[in-house]
Amino acid sequence: MEDNLKELYDASEKALQAGDEAGAMGFLRKARELAPDKTEATQKIRVLQRRVKAGSMVGLAARKAAEKNFTEAVATAKEAFALWPQVPGLSELLDSLETPDADAGKEVARKPERQEKPKQQGQTRVPAQGPDAGADEYVRRVREQIQLSAIPTAAEIAAEGLEKYPGHELLSTFVEKFGRMGLLKRG
Repeated sequence: MEDNLKELYDASEKALQAGDEAGAMGFLRKARELAPDKTEATQKIRVLQRRVKAGSMVGLAARKAAEKNFTEAVATAKEAFALWPQVPGLSELLDSLETPDADAGKEVARKPERQEKPKQQGQTRVPAQGPDAGADEYVRRVREQIQLSAIPTAAEIAAEGLEKYPGHELLSTFVEKFGRMGLLKRG
């Protein structure tokens, strides 16, 4: 029986990697039927359900962003992050909220996942150079806070950066969008 369970878990993982969430769930349900007294299959089902729900929420947030309803888009993105921080599409959603393109949310709905390049061992981050180096550091800090779902902190950092670098386009976009969300006082 243990071998059969392992095969079902492996098949579920392969289906999930291939993007077949329904197939993955089917294998897990078969595993639960095979060994109803064991909790492992039930736990795996719950994890997969959270993962699927988080993916749906990213799609919903992208639609809200496309409708320029940024407050709801951010709230829904936070919920998705709380369910499954590594949910595919969340990084793209955050990027879309940072860009001035009116159709940014629609773009997120089209591209499901960005592949991150693994950092090579010994590779270090090269500091930005040039006239916008300080502004770019503010942008990096804002994005970092967004990834952590610390949206009010991100808004404060963006406003501070724009004060120091008033002509920086991306910082201006951040401040404008955070202002629309009611996170910054309009002056």
